[in-house]
Amino acid sequence: MPATFDDYGVRFMYPDNWEVAERTANDESVGVTIESPDGTFFALNRYSDLHSASELLDQVETAMRAEYEELEVQHPDLENGRPGEVARDLLFYYLDLLIVSRTLVIPDRGDLLLVQMQSENRDFEKNELVFTAMLQTLRESLQESDLHGSADPLDRLQD
Repeated sequence: MPATFDDYGVRFMYPDNWEVAERTANDESVGVTIESPDGTFFALNRYSDLHSASELLDQVETAMRAEYEELEVQHPDLENGRPGEVARDLLFYYLDLLIVSRTLVIPDRGDLLLVQMQSENRDFEKNELVFTAMLQTLRESLQESDLHGSADPLDRLQD
């Protein structure tokens, strides 16, 4: 039975053997990281004061370049993406392992959702269907919010 994350104005399902590893909240964003037993993770951050998906991805890429000397950038095809969604695959080496970090930005009711799905290359391929399912449930919840005219997604944080 899959587990469900339901907070920060989003809802998505994830495998029940994965766990919430970290929740973050600061002046810029709120977020959560869901981690698998093998270290693969799915992280989501909501930014309320940013309006350019491309600029947010550029900031992520710049931060990654500062951390990792050799960074390869690819532009994956997005299946079933929402309007305005943009993505980049960032590939780098860490401890002699090739790491894939698929990073995408999804516009949502005036905010930007930054989603990062990261794993060692072989594990990424193994978990790609899991990531796709998690994204699908996230996109479905965003579509429901769009259709039902949900209030400001961050109102729930102030309760």
